[in-house]
Amino acid sequence: TTGAFIENFAEGIAGPTRMKIGPDGLLYVLQWSNSNNKILRYDLDGTFVDEFTDVGVPQSIGIDWDNQGDLYVSSYNGSSVRKFNGSSGADMGLFISGGLQGPTNIWFEPDGNMIVLSYNGGAIKRYDPDGNFIADLVTGLSGPEGFDFFPNGDLLIGNGGDGSIKRYDSQFNFIENFIEPGILLTPNA
Repeated sequence: TTGAFIENFAEGIAGPTRMKIGPDGLLYVLQWSNSNNKILRYDLDGTFVDEFTDVGVPQSIGIDWDNQGDLYVSSYNGSSVRKFNGSSGADMGLFISGGLQGPTNIWFEPDGNMIVLSYNGGAIKRYDPDGNFIADLVTGLSGPEGFDFFPNGDLLIGNGGDGSIKRYDSQFNFIENFIEPGILLTPNA
């Protein structure tokens, strides 16, 4: 509560990029630079549980679960999103294998569609629950990566190329530069 350092929660992770608490209550950690790039799991006290996935995802950076509890992880250099069985970690193949340029963060909308931030492509893209491309929702960005939501559904996007944070409504219509360009350096999470 004071901001004072307590302890190292977990160590030995090769370039951790993103982490989320999964539906099973464990912490899932993505690795950018490990030789096997498997997704790691930890108890919430920092105790290592396992390498959850049976295959790695090179330069993994985006993570989310669908309504059925299956896990999805984006690969920045692989320009893809891979699907894993949410219970066993078994590889279920590529969910999205084309049309992405440096995918970073991903998330599912309530209707099951997936949103993907395409860093090198400068776009926010929507895919259906089967991984089929639906539409570019926003284009003309430069390095979209970080995101978060306001309670009213407005969306904030970190735009790395100019260091801004852009605000969109729930239909992806631009509202404003929430933080003007040049103030931040590559806002990514």
